[in-house]
Amino acid sequence: MFNEYNRYPYGYPRQFRNQTAVDEEIISLNAAIEQIRNLIEGKREEQEYFERLLLVTPEDEKEIVMLIKEDEKKHDEILRFIYSNLTGETIPMNMDNNSNMNSSNEELDYKKEIEQNFMDKVNAIAKYRKIMGAMPNSKMHTLFMSILTDEIRHSALYNYLIHKAHV
Repeated sequence: MFNEYNRYPYGYPRQFRNQTAVDEEIISLNAAIEQIRNLIEGKREEQEYFERLLLVTPEDEKEIVMLIKEDEKKHDEILRFIYSNLTGETIPMNMDNNSNMNSSNEELDYKKEIEQNFMDKVNAIAKYRKIMGAMPNSKMHTLFMSILTDEIRHSALYNYLIHKAHV
């Protein structure tokens, strides 16, 4: 059955409808590129954070935290690859030489950190899902799916560590 809605393959043009949940889920490629750049810029600080977290991680849980740390390194490489392919630019690995060295002197509260990391992963899943939706080809979509599934796995691992810490 034909109706006026069928004329528009992606629904009514934005100017003819109200804001919907769909509008919040879909981002432009340019917005995705900007978010990827921001993610890359935070990766070095994240690696330094993991070094500090490992100092307070109980011995029997270090393997899990190390696994997450290594996955995050892989994510950095994937994000740099995607960014470079989309923009033709390369972000240097040591872009941020002014990282927060003063924070490295403070002792971390392990339980508090893993709880915060769990929430960070839950939020990252939504962010990565939106970025993945803006990818222009299946190769980049697959790479983002790899990151996204790792983030889901990390949230489950942090949930396990929280459970162990509170038992």
